[in-house]
Amino acid sequence: MTSDSKQNATFLIWLLAIVFCWILGTKVSEILLDYIVELSFQEIQLAESLFNYTIALTIFFWGYLVDRFNNKRKIILTLSSLLWISGSFMLFFIPINLFTYSLIQIMWGLSFGASGPLIASYLGDMFKIENRGKLFSLFTICIYIIKGSNIAINGLIGESLGNWRAPNFIFAILGIIILLAFNIFGKEPILASIEPEFEKLEDYSYNYYINSEEIKIILRKKTNSLFLAQGISGMIGVVIVSRYMIFWFTSGQYDGLNIDTGLALLLLGTGGALGGLVGIIVAGRWIDSQFKNNKINRILLFSIICLFMQIVFYSILILGINYPNNINEKINRIDIFLQLYPAFIGFILIFNLCVFCGTPVGTTVGVARTHINLPEHRGTAGALYDLTDFIGAGLGIMLGAVLMIILNSFRLTILYGALFWLISGVIWIFIAKFIKQDYENSRDILKDRANIDK
Repeated sequence: MTSDSKQNATFLIWLLAIVFCWILGTKVSEILLDYIVELSFQEIQLAESLFNYTIALTIFFWGYLVDRFNNKRKIILTLSSLLWISGSFMLFFIPINLFTYSLIQIMWGLSFGASGPLIASYLGDMFKIENRGKLFSLFTICIYIIKGSNIAINGLIGESLGNWRAPNFIFAILGIIILLAFNIFGKEPILASIEPEFEKLEDYSYNYYINSEEIKIILRKKTNSLFLAQGISGMIGVVIVSRYMIFWFTSGQYDGLNIDTGLALLLLGTGGALGGLVGIIVAGRWIDSQFKNNKINRILLFSIICLFMQIVFYSILILGINYPNNINEKINRIDIFLQLYPAFIGFILIFNLCVFCGTPVGTTVGVARTHINLPEHRGTAGALYDLTDFIGAGLGIMLGAVLMIILNSFRLTILYGALFWLISGVIWIFIAKFIKQDYENSRDILKDRANIDK
C-alpha cells in the first residue's frame, strides 16, 4: 500500500468513527423509545416524521454546499456533526415534550442531511478508480454492521446504567472527542488528487467548483437521470417489503404470525445478515474486476441479475413455504422456536438469498455515481440520489398502506411490493447502455483539465 493509500485508509477510519457515533447517538430504536420519551405513539411518529422531512428539504442544499466549497469539507462535516451532538445533549438534559422532541428531530435531520453528500464526495477521493468497488463494499459493510448493532449496543448501555437516555449522551461525548482528534490528525484527501489524470502531477490543486448552471449537466446525463428514476421504484419496493416483513412477523391481525417482537427481530437479523455481507463483498469484487477489464457497462450486470432474482426468491419465501397458523407468542428463544416450527429454517435460508440479491445495488450505485460525475459534482449528485430515495420511501409508505387495504394480507403486500423491483431492473438495463458514454465524457473533461493546468 502506498503512502497516499495509507493516508486515505486512515482517513476512512476517522470518518467511520464519526459515522459510528453519529448513528448510535441519534437513531433511537422504536423498541427503546418508550423508555426514553414520555410521549404518545402518535406524538412520537409526528416528531420523527420531521426528521425525514428535514433531511428531504435540506439534503440538496448540503450537496451543493459541499461541492461549492469542496476545500472546506472538513469544516462542513464538523459543523453538521455539532448539530446532532447538540440534539443528543438536549435529549439527555432537558425535559422532553412534543416541542423539544420535535426540535431535536429537526436538528438530527439537518445533520443527517449533510452526511450523504459529504460521504459521496469523500469516497471518490480516497482510493484509486480501479479499486472503488472494494472501497464502497468495505464502507457499506461497516455501515451495515453499525446500523445492525444499534439496538443491541444502545439497549445494553441503557439497561446496564439504568438510564435509557445515557447512550445518546455517551456517543455525543465520544463524538466530540473524535471530532477534535479528527480535526487535528485526520488528513483529508485532496479533491480529485486520486484521479488518474492528476495523480502524477506534482503540487497540483484542483480548482473547480460547482455553480448553479452545472446542476443541469448532472441531470442531463442519462445515467444520472435513469438512476434517479430507479431510486424511486427501488425504494418503494424496499420500504414496502421491509416494513411489512416486520408487521407480518409480529402482528396478530390478518395473516400475521404473531411472533414475539424480540424473537422476530432475531429471526429477520439472522435470516439476512450473512446473505447481506456476502452480497456486498461479491458486488465490490465484481465491479473492480469488470472495470479493470475495461468493461464499464458490465459493472452493472451483477446487480441487474440480482434485482430480478430477488423477486424470484421473495416469491419462494412468501408462497413456497408452509408457515404454521398457530404460533405460541410466548416463545422468545430461537432454538426452541426452530425446533417447534422447522418451516422457519427454510425461511432463514431463503431470506439470506433475498438479502444477498438486495445488497449489491447500493454498492454498485455508489461506485457508478462516482465514475460518471466530475469530482466537484459528486456531493450534489449524491444529494439528488438520496432525495429520490426519500421520494420513493414516502411513496412506498403510502402504496404499502393502499395494498394492505386492498389485499388484507401482509404476505401478499410484501410480494406485490417486491414487484416494483421489476421496474428498477428494466431501468438498469437501459442504464447499462449509457454508462460507458457518460463515463468517457467525464474522463475526457478531466484529461483536458489536466493538460490545461500542467
